[in-house]
Amino acid sequence: MYKDILVHIPTERPMRPVIDGSISLAAGLNAHLDAVAVGYVATSAAYIMEGGAAVAAVFEMERESAVERAEAALAVFKIEAMNAGISYTCHPLGAMPGDAVGLLGEMARLHDLSIVLQPDPAQGSLDNDVPREILF
Repeated sequence: MYKDILVHIPTERPMRPVIDGSISLAAGLNAHLDAVAVGYVATSAAYIMEGGAAVAAVFEMERESAVERAEAALAVFKIEAMNAGISYTCHPLGAMPGDAVGLLGEMARLHDLSIVLQPDPAQGSLDNDVPREILF
């Protein structure tokens, strides 16, 4: 049945429902989870600076900060997955919103099932675009 499941761990919205649901499902199906968390890179700070080296340095600092946010979200997932004794891998990503959504859509095609948090239009979040893009 479902042996390879992709789970998107949100970094800007509550992550516990996705973590708990995906681990419960993987344990019940004896499936492998590929957990992906995206730390979104804020590029607005780089545009107010002049000079190529300064822009590159600011962008690199933003990317590193984004990866740290993704790793923090995955740390919670790792603890729960280890406690449940399931097979899993974690993939922290630091990317611009458009790139991340496209990449997650491509990753979803390689898995039997994708688990994402339902979008909430009342909250302005980059994590709201992911479920729609994976669906289509």
